[in-house]
Amino acid sequence: MNKNYKLKITGILILVLSIVVLISMYYINSSSANTITVYKESVEEKVYAKGFICTESTLISANETGEVLFTCPEGKMIVPYYKIATIYSGVIDDDTRTTLKNLNDKIVYAGANVKNKDNIVGDVPTITREISKSISQAITETNENNYSNIYKIKNEINLYNKKLFELKGEKIEVKEENIEDEIIKVEQSLNLNKTEYKSPVHGMFSTKVTNFDELITPKKVTSLSPDEYDSIYNTKIEEQEDIAPGKNFCKIVNNYEWYTVAKFKKEEIEGISEGSFVHLRILNKSDSKIPATVIYISDEEDEEVVVALKSTKHLDNIWVTDKIEFELILRTRSGFKVPPSAIIERGNEYGVYAIKDSVYKFIKVEPVLFEDKFVLLKDKTTEGGSEGENVILYDFVVVNPEHVKEGDFAH
Repeated sequence: MNKNYKLKITGILILVLSIVVLISMYYINSSSANTITVYKESVEEKVYAKGFICTESTLISANETGEVLFTCPEGKMIVPYYKIATIYSGVIDDDTRTTLKNLNDKIVYAGANVKNKDNIVGDVPTITREISKSISQAITETNENNYSNIYKIKNEINLYNKKLFELKGEKIEVKEENIEDEIIKVEQSLNLNKTEYKSPVHGMFSTKVTNFDELITPKKVTSLSPDEYDSIYNTKIEEQEDIAPGKNFCKIVNNYEWYTVAKFKKEEIEGISEGSFVHLRILNKSDSKIPATVIYISDEEDEEVVVALKSTKHLDNIWVTDKIEFELILRTRSGFKVPPSAIIERGNEYGVYAIKDSVYKFIKVEPVLFEDKFVLLKDKTTEGGSEGENVILYDFVVVNPEHVKEGDFAH
């Protein structure tokens, strides 16, 4: 037997052996069970929408034509009779206008921050509110098993705390009462009439006044038809800038009672009615999940309805009646998430193969939500079900049950 012949025989043997190994591997892979570890997750059933947000506002209108200087910072929480603005009527030269504005800006700056004797130490109330809001959100996410958001919220709280500790006193060059004296001296040197405006109510001060403050109000959102809603939505938002008799130039906002309104396909909101408790997430304002109550659903027109929601949660930095994008979260379901391939149908029952005591066991399950990419299973142990007869946290569930026989040892 020559050398070339031996090499050919060896090559053929190696080829045959390789084919046998590949066939064996294919058989093993195609006939063995694949498993996943089950975790408890929360899934939001939600609908995307574009709509409006509004609140009860007390609009302040001018009594004269002139120039306004606001003596209250934007977004400040104020009490009745708090001075918010001065309107000057008459001729003001540019230098005097600049002097008045600079003096007024010092008062506004001091009013926007917390003072400790003669030092400004920063906007402590706003930072403290943000910390409280983040803590409340963390508690909500924990209760709903949304653990993926907890780390993000924890980092936000740490950043707020760091900001709070870094605030340092900044010396006020001129005390507020002395600034007022300077303003009075400037006013007395001019031939001007001035009117001071004070807040008639508690609330949050804002100069962001638009035509929508009268088009979209808490009262009006509970009576809109789909056609009326479309007409308002297509109206251009215009800011009020002129100071003239009867014109609104600022407002006091009730920042603890918000109304959201949007139009939906009737089929999108099946299962909710007036009085239903839901959540919403305002996408272009905040990523927080806000509890709300459905207070109005209009009559149907062309399979569409208008839905109004009310929320009594404080929303920081939102005090403009405005168009918004949001998610209406109809309900949140919690359970064990498995792929659809893991589900076995036996008559009118559903089940999965799970590894219990090292063997494959058929476990009856109760799906609470079917989706294209997953099925959510009810956690029956919360109702007293035994761990051996139900799917539990960290169980191994078979995703290709056609390769499993009940009672076989898992390997």
